[in-house]
Amino acid sequence: MQEHLDATETLAGTFAEKFGLKETAALLARVHDFGKFSREFQKYLAKSSGDSEERSEARPAHGPDHSTAGAQFLKETLGGAGTLLAYAVAGHHAGLSNGIDDGLASLESRFDKKIDEWRAAAEAALPPKYFDAASNKAAVCREIQAFTKQNPNGAFALAFLIRMAFSCLVDADFLATEKFMNPEKFERRERRSADEIAVLEKRLGVYLRRFDGNTSAVCAIRGEVLSDCLDAAALPPGIFRLTVPTGGGKTLSSLAFALKHARIHGLERVIYAIPFTSIIEQNARVFRDALGDEAVLEHHCNAEFSDAGECDTRAKLAAENWDAPLIATTNVQFFESLFAHKTSRCRKLHNLAKSVVILDEAQALPPELLMPCLQALDELVRNYGTTVVLCTATQPAIDSDKLQGGLRGNEHGIREIIAPARRLHERLKRVSVEKIPGKLSDDALAEKLARERRVLAVVNTRGHARTLFEKLRNAVPAEERESVFHLSAAMCPHHRTEILDEIRTRLAGGRLCRVISTQLVEAGVDVDFPCVYRAQAGIDSIAQAAGRCNREGRLGGNGGRVFIFETEELPPAGFLRMAADCGKEVQADYATDLISPGAVERYFEQMYWRKGKELDKLRVLSELLVPGNSGLAFRFRDLGEKFRFIEDEGATVFVPCGEDGAALCEKLRETFDPGEQRRIVRKLQRFAVSIPRSVFNAAREDGRIQIIHERYAVLASGTMHYSPDFGVDFSFGGNSGAALCL
Repeated sequence: MQEHLDATETLAGTFAEKFGLKETAALLARVHDFGKFSREFQKYLAKSSGDSEERSEARPAHGPDHSTAGAQFLKETLGGAGTLLAYAVAGHHAGLSNGIDDGLASLESRFDKKIDEWRAAAEAALPPKYFDAASNKAAVCREIQAFTKQNPNGAFALAFLIRMAFSCLVDADFLATEKFMNPEKFERRERRSADEIAVLEKRLGVYLRRFDGNTSAVCAIRGEVLSDCLDAAALPPGIFRLTVPTGGGKTLSSLAFALKHARIHGLERVIYAIPFTSIIEQNARVFRDALGDEAVLEHHCNAEFSDAGECDTRAKLAAENWDAPLIATTNVQFFESLFAHKTSRCRKLHNLAKSVVILDEAQALPPELLMPCLQALDELVRNYGTTVVLCTATQPAIDSDKLQGGLRGNEHGIREIIAPARRLHERLKRVSVEKIPGKLSDDALAEKLARERRVLAVVNTRGHARTLFEKLRNAVPAEERESVFHLSAAMCPHHRTEILDEIRTRLAGGRLCRVISTQLVEAGVDVDFPCVYRAQAGIDSIAQAAGRCNREGRLGGNGGRVFIFETEELPPAGFLRMAADCGKEVQADYATDLISPGAVERYFEQMYWRKGKELDKLRVLSELLVPGNSGLAFRFRDLGEKFRFIEDEGATVFVPCGEDGAALCEKLRETFDPGEQRRIVRKLQRFAVSIPRSVFNAAREDGRIQIIHERYAVLASGTMHYSPDFGVDFSFGGNSGAALCL
């Protein structure tokens, strides 16, 4: 017991030392397993190890409660500070609980719980320092006060502190236990090198030199962006803005800033958070090309880890706690972990401290979760030594005076990496944007698109994309129909990748290529059309669509053509309609340049003003605490369960698309081992589609979707209900003959 507690204390203290909670984390580690000294738990250990006369009895599924003892000890000896820290100890297996609720799992219930006597055995076995209440209280209070003194985030800062201390405890506990129970697995973990950031920085420098010979105007501007990023890297840690129009090279330049900044200031890793899985794999490939496969940990729902090779094994282990130099992840993974209550998702949190966090496409933060996300970023910068880079072509006005509680950061405020004098918007302007007056019918729009040789049209819904695709295919000559493509989220990622590869090949060869897509193509997808049509939307979406036009500047300045059009039907009610309305209002004042920085800033201010209280739609901040209590009754479990970056309105179905998809679906049917099933399902993420719950239920009822092993949904009948044009397609077939609309 003492060996385990000492090992956990050393690790937890080391993790927390970098942000000033060393003594607090060490104390949590010392007391977290006090309950194991009880006679009841010792009997359980004896049964489990076979060292008991009762070893023939079946081993219980779970051992006796051993976490309540340490929680009660902290409250009794440290008072209010102990109550605060007790959340971490009480939840080091089950997760952070609510302070007060109607169940038996709340912290209040744990304080009142009768547990088996443990203290006499513990005091006989452990040194006195484990029970030195006065010394513990003084050290803990000193550290906590340093975090909360003059902190404008108030209770949120305390809750954040608990999560970070909890992260240190649970990761240390996992690692100490693993080293004892499975030393071979522990040894397979990557051994971090003190100079690995510097090594990666040099590799990136070598990689970037291959572009030195390109003398185009666009590459010259990319060189200026890179130079400014390298110059800014020496500035003190804090919050930075990197505002670069699409095509300005911000991906590699932001990475260059991050690696140099981390080396200069002793930061430990770079975390690249991206809003959509559709572009994370694209960016991860760029990073691997520049830095090597082993340098990049790709962690998101589509990432595959196997035990086939040493690198894959290490990546799988590093994904548990993000102990890697460069992590490419999604906003979902990043922000949901920051508000999680479960141990598995919280392990990584302490490794966000002393890191560089790059938020790519920062404008994609969902408005309904904006305020809690900003406060979490603010805490990381203010108290945990993290640098945050807001990286986008269309900066959201998240530090606007009109946005109360917006991002403020440390004493340095928010600093621009690119000086306004660069005039990047004007110099990288490669398109003209024109608003088509009146409203266009789909037939009229299809005729316009049919007259273009290479054109992209972006609309707001899957249904509209499908309708327009069919009309366009009928509007072109029969021999040109193969030039018409459709992209939407009803297609699995594997299928979309194949379509995009064909689109890029056609564009590169100057062949006919007409594409109808939903907004997914705007999320950093690297395509370059001479002409783009965009259905009325928010200014940020219009700017992103324009980024797919004349991307490389081959048509000269303003050579690309972007047309904004209104359809006969209004955009869907809710966010899309509000964004479109705000976009129209702003366009009235910026008719000569609809995607200028001023138009973008005005648009976001309008959006945030309209959303008002809905900027914290889940009431993460207002319902953080149970009202009327001591101020320490947090709702960790409730908020962890409801904080979802993407509303779970759909259900996932796996499709047997292509030989690989079909083989994986069949393998899943034939596999009964749960561990192997999980490995197959991870690979099947490339063949997964999310569909509306009502459609899913109806398709399951009539047999078009089958449930395997009582939990995995697979599209039935081979590819009968999967169209090479549209993806999942329930518009025909089925026992009921019903047409189910996606």
